[in-house]
Amino acid sequence: MKINTYEEFKDFIEQEDPLIVIDSSVFLDYYRYSSQTSKEILEVLESVKDNIWIPHQVYYEFIKNHKKVKKEQHNKYKNILKDINKYTDEFNHKLTKLFNKYGKYDFPKINELKNKINSYFDKSQITEAVKTYHEEIENELRENQVLMNKNEIFDFINNLKTSNKVGDSFSGNRILEIIEEGIRRFQYNIPPGYKDDGKKTEENGSTDPKRPYGDLIIWKSILDVAKEDGVSVVFTTSDSKEDWWALDESKNILHPREELISEFKDFVENKTHLMMLPMKEFTEYFSRLKQTTYLYAQVELNALNIIKNQISYSTDEIISSLIHDGELQWFMQNGLLEDVEDFEINDVTLYDNNIDFDEDKASITGILTLKGSAIITEAFGTEYSEGSAYDLEISAEFSIELELNIEDKNYEVDNFELDNIKVHYAAPQEDIFDDEQCVICERRSGALNLFPNSPICSECSTSGDYFICTNCSTVYKNEDYNGDGEYCQNCIEN
Repeated sequence: MKINTYEEFKDFIEQEDPLIVIDSSVFLDYYRYSSQTSKEILEVLESVKDNIWIPHQVYYEFIKNHKKVKKEQHNKYKNILKDINKYTDEFNHKLTKLFNKYGKYDFPKINELKNKINSYFDKSQITEAVKTYHEEIENELRENQVLMNKNEIFDFINNLKTSNKVGDSFSGNRILEIIEEGIRRFQYNIPPGYKDDGKKTEENGSTDPKRPYGDLIIWKSILDVAKEDGVSVVFTTSDSKEDWWALDESKNILHPREELISEFKDFVENKTHLMMLPMKEFTEYFSRLKQTTYLYAQVELNALNIIKNQISYSTDEIISSLIHDGELQWFMQNGLLEDVEDFEINDVTLYDNNIDFDEDKASITGILTLKGSAIITEAFGTEYSEGSAYDLEISAEFSIELELNIEDKNYEVDNFELDNIKVHYAAPQEDIFDDEQCVICERRSGALNLFPNSPICSECSTSGDYFICTNCSTVYKNEDYNGDGEYCQNCIEN
């Protein structure tokens, strides 16, 4: 099984005339996208609105959360000037300390180097550049302001409500039945929604005992409407967790969970069918079918795959940075780093990524983490070296420029860069364990317990600042140890 192709989707729409059911995550993500992408997504939704039906739980979740999500996204450029000034001040301070340190030794050319770097590092020029950036994105800010003020997605949802395209709320008894079933389903990881188990606390600190079962309530609504109305269903969600989808090792969506497809068939008991599509494919397929614009949404919804594809061409750059910048040597316990070979990337995650469109240009920037593996060779002398398979976790800042062809509705990469590449985790594959990170070095796994209850690695525990109980292996700071030499205070008390 795999995600349906466009041709399969097109045949399904033409033959089944399905009901289109949309998860609340899709409607809330409207506020998170750029104004251009949001417009294109709304255009797709408008083109299929006659076939849309949403469960009451979707309507409830949108109404409950839309103001908070809207507010979060409204000022995304607000702090850029303050943040850049902060970091430039810190960098300038560290640079001054460095030159003062080496200046007192009268190193040749040190003052000449200092003056040259200072000429490059002109804070007034940086501040001016940031102000110029602000001016250049004012159009985007204005469009975003207009988008938020018009709040067209809110009007779209309310129009669904007044058009009787929102399901009725379940009764209290029915919700209790679903929650009781959900407790059993979560126990055995039966989809959907089990990844939300225990998710009762809201961000404002209040609790909602029904919150973990929202996905299951939506799922039960889909089953009921399909059976009662005898209709096939296309369902889409922005949720990419394993309690909706089968995922590969890199968390890429492969296909819907087979249990969901089977449960739909068993429950509905007729010739109707279910097609599940991730939001990216849903938007792409319907835009092609209804001939709506899609280029901006295509870039934004496909950002992770665009970056992954470019990283696959950048492994040499990553390896070079790890070796020559000394990032891996910090993790080597013996000898010197000699070489890194057979580097493979297993997973890529984007953080704080931002996308800007300027007519026929697109810019995506942010931070990413890579999980990968490599053969790392350590030199233990002039005549002996040894290679081992290591698992790595690496972070980097990224930027990518895209050239957009509006007429042909496609794009190509104009420039891609990785900066500030750092290793955060490196361990031989045979030594991988699930312990938390050591609170002292913040690098190695904390296999031991530092009194009263913190993880610490074996290397830090033997630094001389700690005492290890020979009976229970608890690690104490020297000043915290009150045992008798054989037993610690915890052993004595117990």
